[in-house]
Amino acid sequence: MNKKGQMNVGEIVLMIMIIVVGLALVQAIFTEQTTLTTKSIVTDETVTCSSQGDLTKPTACWNSTNRMNKTLTVEVPPTGWQLESCPLSNFVITNSSGSVWTKDTDYAVYLNNGTYRIWDTTKTNISSQRNNITKIDYTYCQDGYNNDSGSRGIAGIIGLFSAFMLLAGVLYYVKIKDLFD
Repeated sequence: MNKKGQMNVGEIVLMIMIIVVGLALVQAIFTEQTTLTTKSIVTDETVTCSSQGDLTKPTACWNSTNRMNKTLTVEVPPTGWQLESCPLSNFVITNSSGSVWTKDTDYAVYLNNGTYRIWDTTKTNISSQRNNITKIDYTYCQDGYNNDSGSRGIAGIIGLFSAFMLLAGVLYYVKIKDLFD
């Protein structure tokens, strides 16, 4: 009796284990690959002037040069290598009404260290906001992000080769060459 192309129970169980473990690992590999190749986006990070002092006294929030008394820092500021190699980008401030503020008119931002100061203007004035909430959006580099395009390109093939290895493991046990004999 010719058993060519037939799989025994052990091979079937091993192939199923390779598929299950391989799929779990491939998903984790693609997730980590995203960290290496894609900048992260923060949307609607909030800050309120009330945290700067008593809103009934304008000087609590604003100084004599119409700037907020305090330099504020985003929740995920650049540190270490990011200070020089990957400053924040796509920095936008809006108020709770959805009005987009104008850089250098309504606020100043220092992208390299992730700080900003809000100026007292018509758009930023507390009386023009419904609930005194300011929303900040920006893009930043996570730790592990590959800052140059060449390394991002190489990192991009990690997941591809992982998927190929999973396919190779399955094909080894299916013995595809035996199917055509």
